[in-house]
Amino acid sequence: MMKKISMDQSRLIILDIMTAIDRVCRELNISYYMAGGTLIGAIRHKGFVPWDDDIDIFVYRKDFDVLIDYLKRNPPFPWFEIYDENRSDYYYPFAKAVDNRTIVEQKNIKTVGGIWVDIFPMENLPENQIERNLFLRRCRILRNIQLAKLSSVSFSGKKAIAKAMIKWLTFPITNKMWLKICKRYMMKYNKQYTGFVGITYSPYAREWFEDYMIRPTIDLPFEDRIFMAPKEYDIILRRTFGDYMILPPKEKQKCHDISAWWKE
Repeated sequence: MMKKISMDQSRLIILDIMTAIDRVCRELNISYYMAGGTLIGAIRHKGFVPWDDDIDIFVYRKDFDVLIDYLKRNPPFPWFEIYDENRSDYYYPFAKAVDNRTIVEQKNIKTVGGIWVDIFPMENLPENQIERNLFLRRCRILRNIQLAKLSSVSFSGKKAIAKAMIKWLTFPITNKMWLKICKRYMMKYNKQYTGFVGITYSPYAREWFEDYMIRPTIDLPFEDRIFMAPKEYDIILRRTFGDYMILPPKEKQKCHDISAWWKE
């Protein structure tokens, strides 16, 4: 029988994964940035948001490709493994650094591998604000369609109809094909420098930044470790979340709803 991993134990594993990534990034002179709820946790709680169960980081696309390739060829530990689009059973346009001694089940969505840290590439975005906002909204639609294809959750009413329509309209398109469609569109502006970058695979369509906001990085405490963060974190977080220092209501304090075990 596999041994269940508690949230506290899971967080220690996540911190060890992130510490390994941090060490490699500093050795390679690659900058990464704590993001989203992870960055809020660093500022508001000096660590994990109390109900959160993962770490997310952003990396410039050119550095992302270098970092992922290096980590795949030179894993810092025997248990450290990278999951990315080159795996036949992985369907996301970002990478996961995984502890392969563990196994994870996530409620209502297809999940592979073990306890992870998400590594998102930052792509170039349009300089024009109207075009940028429209592009990010379209990226979010592509993301939501992909998640609907991968999700097993049941809805009622309009959501149920919408999900059924998505699955019917995209039925001929495999998950791997849809991944390629998403990635190709989300990298649309990468051939030109615009001064604006962002997370195209985002639920918010507001995670965009001017270059000056994130470089150079600063170091922030996270639990008992030190990780990199964007220089103008306050501007970035307020743009995406509003007053991020106020705790959200209980019904919005949600995590990924995962269960984890040690492999036998």
